[in-house]
Amino acid sequence: MISALAGIVLAARMHSASPNNVFGSEFDAIAGAVLGGVAFSGGTGGMTGCFLGLLLLSCFNNGMVVIGMPSYWSIVARGALLVIALGVDFLREGTRRRSMGKPAAAPV
Repeated sequence: MISALAGIVLAARMHSASPNNVFGSEFDAIAGAVLGGVAFSGGTGGMTGCFLGLLLLSCFNNGMVVIGMPSYWSIVARGALLVIALGVDFLREGTRRRSMGKPAAAPV
């Protein structure tokens, strides 16, 4: 029901109902969640962190538009931001596992 409501709002904002309007939004959703503290392996994180991560990602995207960065490099910068966030998550998860006495997860 929430997805249908989001589709209606998006169609109203774009004045069209093309399925290609949201191409790339899944990347933003994953990046925002990881930036907000949700562990990529699962089990930790919350709604407040997700909201703050998406807010941070939106500010980052708007900042790149304001400085006039080409769209290709904007995508590269967002990918680099996600890789850094995943690296921090991996290191944080390894530290947490070591402090609990569990073996570190094998890289995928």
